[in-house]
Amino acid sequence: MPEEQFVSKALLAISGILLGALLTWASTFYFQTRKEKADQKRLLTVLFGELLNIRQHYTFAYNELPSTISSQADLLSLKMSRYGPLAFSGSDLAHLGFLSNEDVRDLMQLSLVVRNTDYSIDIALEDIAKAESDFARSKVELTATHRRMKYALAVTERLITAIAQRNSHLKSILPKRIA
Repeated sequence: MPEEQFVSKALLAISGILLGALLTWASTFYFQTRKEKADQKRLLTVLFGELLNIRQHYTFAYNELPSTISSQADLLSLKMSRYGPLAFSGSDLAHLGFLSNEDVRDLMQLSLVVRNTDYSIDIALEDIAKAESDFARSKVELTATHRRMKYALAVTERLITAIAQRNSHLKSILPKRIA
């Protein structure tokens, strides 16, 4: 009988250890999953905010960008049309794995278009500087820059709409024109 008690106690101890390990794993898994969902929601909100900011910036920049540079005011409008690097690009996209394939593609395309738009603006500014601000001598053509801005607006609106449709908590901050 003492041998049966020993086996019984050993099985009870092993069961307790296994149960404790299972509870530890389950609680760790639960809290890790909650943390990941909270992180995803935060990243999505930040990304969504940046998309709204890009939309706002390019809406103004597109409408204010002159077709030719003929004054200091036009030059200032051109300088202010640059957006700068996106917060989410390159390796940052790895953190956005919860987006759809189309969203990731569009976000990468948007990053490229914004970068290229900034490059074209920089080149125009260099051309003006070489002409020593003699606007008549500078041959700055901004048609392609306008096209890039219009395309960036289209991609941005597509992303905003798609993300908002899948995430109801973001719909409340949509601009009226998109909602």
